[in-house]
Amino acid sequence: MLVHRVEKRNIVLLLCLAALLCLCAACALPGAQTDRLGDRIVSSPPPVVAIAIITESSASPSPLTLPTPTPEPTPTPEPTPVDALAGYPAGGKYIALTFDDGPHKTHTRAILEILADNDVVATFFVLGRSAQQWPDILREMVADGHEIGNHTYQHKGLSKLSNAQAREQLDRTNEIVLAACGVEARLVRPPYGSMKKSIHTEIPEYTFVTWTIDPRDWETLDTNATIRYVLRRAKDGGIILLHDIKKPTVAAVDPIVKGLLEEGYTFVTVSTLLAILAQREA
Repeated sequence: MLVHRVEKRNIVLLLCLAALLCLCAACALPGAQTDRLGDRIVSSPPPVVAIAIITESSASPSPLTLPTPTPEPTPTPEPTPVDALAGYPAGGKYIALTFDDGPHKTHTRAILEILADNDVVATFFVLGRSAQQWPDILREMVADGHEIGNHTYQHKGLSKLSNAQAREQLDRTNEIVLAACGVEARLVRPPYGSMKKSIHTEIPEYTFVTWTIDPRDWETLDTNATIRYVLRRAKDGGIILLHDIKKPTVAAVDPIVKGLLEEGYTFVTVSTLLAILAQREA
């Protein structure tokens, strides 16, 4: 600001000096420019010099005002495992109910109604080829609070595939589930429970889980046998394996759920159960 004021004063001084020089030059001109009017000589008046005077405003120019930046919104922190498990008391009895090989166009919907009537959640390990046929059932699962897992695209045993082939089966199913209902199926139930030991390090973006209670409902097709087996072997931290593509299994779900609720169990998804068990071991 000081530099600008000095420059303005210099310009004023230079203009004044130029004006004085012009006045001096005009006074020194000879009377050759007189006009003769009869016997009278009239001298031409000296030229008039206009002087423009630049005045400096006494008020200092207002400083440049920058707009106040809009503050960035504070990001919402991701829930920690402790936050996610806040509703699950440490001394509770927790169990996960799971279904493989679906979705089935009628049986799965019937099971969803039973689960809704009892206000419990489950985990559905879906086949990609079936999920592709019935995406609306996947959306119902998510809307009801259930978890969707990955059971490969074609029910191929992962132990018989290369890890690259296994990844292709899992990725294809995951993409179908994501397109259908907006969630990813990163939790994997390997068909037949078989997989290579190297799969955990070769395909680390997926979590693999099996089961602890298997009534072999797909083989016996016996509703009562399935109910008895599950109720007798249920224990805290257990994972029940059923198949939602078998009609006799549909009839077994309600008695199993009601029986375990009476014994004080809380049904949770597999991911929640794994988090609870991990917290217990910590």
